Amino acid sequence: MIRTRRSNNTNRTITGINITPFTDVCLVLLIIFLLTASDLIHRDQMPEKGIIVPLPQADNTTILPAAPIIIDIDDTGNIFLNEKLSSLDKLHDDLIYFAENYPTDNAKQLIVINADKQIEYEKVIQVINIAGKAGVGTVALATVDPPDKSAE
Repeated sequence: MIRTRRSNNTNRTITGINITPFTDVCLVLLIIFLLTASDLIHRDQMPEKGIIVPLPQADNTTILPAAPIIIDIDDTGNIFLNEKLSSLDKLHDDLIYFAENYPTDNAKQLIVINADKQIEYEKVIQVINIAGKAGVGTVALATVDPPDKSAE
């Protein structure tokens, strides 16, 4: 505590709280929050899970609920199951494992495939076939909306 000396030689303790450090911390936290919030706003075009691959454009699209299992195929043909590297040989077993161990009931109902727009069509069909053999109800292909032509 801080002690002061008065003119009549008595000591008095100052019991007040210095709020300057508290204010500094609050301002720093506010700045961090604002920067993080603006970054999150720009992530609405990114997939909820999975790796980032350039998707093809499509005019007729439907927004689906979040899928518990996402398969990504990058431009080199690597297959990722929920961001973990897999392969065509072990994809069937990995799909069954994820469907059995995922905490939601719709794990085998919907799988979204994010395939790079430059990937061979045959690779996507092989992944769809493997998903079908693993007992998946619906396989959805991820696309992006074309740029709005009315904004030009």
